Amino acid sequence: MIERFQVSRPEHTSRAVALVAHGLNLDPRRMGPLVEILRDSGIVTVTMALAGHRGSFSELEAVERGSWLADFRDAVSLVRNFQTELRSTPPAADPRPIPVGFVGQSLGALAFVDFVTETAVSQA
Repeated sequence: MIERFQVSRPEHTSRAVALVAHGLNLDPRRMGPLVEILRDSGIVTVTMALAGHRGSFSELEAVERGSWLADFRDAVSLVRNFQTELRSTPPAADPRPIPVGFVGQSLGALAFVDFVTETAVSQA
């Protein structure tokens, strides 16, 4: 089974976080070369494995939109936790915000847009 979230940290102190999402029927580990580039650039990465892409074909058959929305809700919460952690690491006096990026391929990008839209509508 593939972990739901895989975190990769740079060797040195980071000042940014990126969420990485794969495409439909793509093994999330295939995003590895991109994750390496981000990590080597000093960015903490959170790579997600969307429901149905964690090694269980029966899970893919049963996946629904809500499954992916829940995956993104939890991923964004994890990214926010890393923002908080990075904000509290030295230099603590650094007032700059912690940037957050998103990289999504195919389904990952579309599902993220759906999540953002759904979140905005529910908060309106």
